[in-house]
Amino acid sequence: MAQEFLVGFRLSEPPRAGEALEAALSEAKASLEAMGVALKGWDYDGSERLLLVHISAPPELLERAAEGIARALSGTAGAEARLEKLSRDTFAPARSAVPSQPVAGFLLRAASGGLEGYPLGRDELLALLLFYFVGCDRERAILAAPFLGLDSDTVKDALDGLASKGYVDLAKGALLKPAERLLNAAIPALRARASRVVEGVRVVDEEGNVEVFSAEKLAASLYGSGVPQSLIPAILDSLSASLRGRSVVSKRALVAMVSALLEDLEPDAGAGVRFASYVYALDRVYVRVGASLSKPRWSFLRRLSREVLGERGLTPPPRLVELHAELLAREVRELVSSAPWGFEGRVLELEEVKRLAELAAPKVSVAWLELRSASAGELASEYWSRGVSGVRAAAESSDCAERKELALRGVLLLSSALLLLAGALPSNFVRVNLGALRSRLSKLPEDVRIGASRLCTLSAAVARSPAIAAPRESRKLAKALGELAEVAERLASAQRFIA
Repeated sequence: MAQEFLVGFRLSEPPRAGEALEAALSEAKASLEAMGVALKGWDYDGSERLLLVHISAPPELLERAAEGIARALSGTAGAEARLEKLSRDTFAPARSAVPSQPVAGFLLRAASGGLEGYPLGRDELLALLLFYFVGCDRERAILAAPFLGLDSDTVKDALDGLASKGYVDLAKGALLKPAERLLNAAIPALRARASRVVEGVRVVDEEGNVEVFSAEKLAASLYGSGVPQSLIPAILDSLSASLRGRSVVSKRALVAMVSALLEDLEPDAGAGVRFASYVYALDRVYVRVGASLSKPRWSFLRRLSREVLGERGLTPPPRLVELHAELLAREVRELVSSAPWGFEGRVLELEEVKRLAELAAPKVSVAWLELRSASAGELASEYWSRGVSGVRAAAESSDCAERKELALRGVLLLSSALLLLAGALPSNFVRVNLGALRSRLSKLPEDVRIGASRLCTLSAAVARSPAIAAPRESRKLAKALGELAEVAERLASAQRFIA
């Protein structure tokens, strides 16, 4: 009788072409079917050159099937393949072996970093982290180890050692109290914290407007002006050193510093001039409105954004208008700054700028696009159904990063449905939606107002929760998701617009 198995292969070198691996496995699939073996799927980790193949086969045909796959890899993909031991046996019972990408990335960073200062040795601490993140499943931890550059036998021995020290119960698949205490301290400490380039520095433009420096906005401007992505981190790091200790900087000085850095890094590309041209592109543009010309200043862009986003008969929240206006400004800058050097100005027709605004609208609100073919009530009903399903799926997921992703999708859809009910245009961003929803609770029907308020509170807690969660954080998120699902169901029964 056929059974499900995972077979691992370590490739001697990367496949000789991007499609070679798929072609080799397609070839192997045809030959395997002839002997009564089904190739059901595969996963490949390029950094480790590890291929995991999921097959359905009678146990007595496993070795022949593995030989057939290895031959196809050698002949078509141009890479010798040797069987990789995934568990205690070469052929492991099929199950999901690889954690989600954020979890795998966290474990890879932990494995490559310093793990001193903990009561466990490096191998035992990595094995404990892996065991926890794969749902306290011993076999799955051993299966996942090769995909993370860890040795399966080392992980197996480490888990046995952890069991003997009272950290884990392998038979029950559970963490014991010493392990929980250790993970609650270690995971937050090991989590990668994105460092801000400069915090709290205020930028003053030529008109006296003040805003807090944003590394994200600067990175977007650098990329928009054509600076290669590989140079952007170096520019941000160097700028951080230049601004250290300052509380205020003029926009002109900031642009000058970045332009000088670009000229040092790419002297033959004119990158500094292009960047300055991109930043100040709006100063060289006029928009023809009737018989007059107007500068596309922020007041003009926000007014146009509000007009375009409001075309569906719903009120766009102020923050959504700001985001759209910033995106529209970027589109205009890219259009104008692509002109040759020495170009002094350009006149755009209002309809041309409006067309750019319409093209940018779905990037901040996909609902704006979907409302072309559906009423607000129909879309709210669809969003609500999908949102509840997302929250339930999140509550059932054993992978903490996958659970956070599913939870955010669910929260975004639920908040979007309530905004539609309140006559507001939803955005593509959870934080924007929740802020807009709180300000519009009074416009919701009385029978959903209290539930919607609680949904906002729970949704904010879910959104702030870490994707790489320690046991204590994981329990808190699970509790919030459970209550969120209950609130959503109560609102569904109370509100008639949900089908």
